Amino acid sequence: MKIKTLLCITVISLININANALTMKTIIYQHQQTITVTRDKAIPNCAEHKLANKITLIVSKYCHSCKKTGPHLAKLIKELKLQKQYQILDLSKPDDAKKVAAMNIRFQFVPTLIVNCKSYIGLRSDKEYRKILTHK
Repeated sequence: MKIKTLLCITVISLININANALTMKTIIYQHQQTITVTRDKAIPNCAEHKLANKITLIVSKYCHSCKKTGPHLAKLIKELKLQKQYQILDLSKPDDAKKVAAMNIRFQFVPTLIVNCKSYIGLRSDKEYRKILTHK
């Protein structure tokens, strides 16, 4: 299954009737279509989804694996001195859920780690996380 980002364009014409003149103004709205992340894969148009140059962990308080992944990954992030790039977004928290919604991405599974515009789903070993974070 391919993940695609499509750009939908909505054109609205506004007609303004002024005293003796008729003017028409066209406004173009661009809507980025939501993509769904269902497996380990590169995320297309990553910058448009506000994920470029970030390390993002998507979790939920209802997820057993997430409870292990968060602290486990945080320790590794600190060791590799990547704290400035790192963010955790918890889908069970309304503010974090709004941030994720603003990305126009639906995450079908948690935990999902996004590094360099690629998603990694599920709990991983230290060795795997280190390889992902160091790109080796």
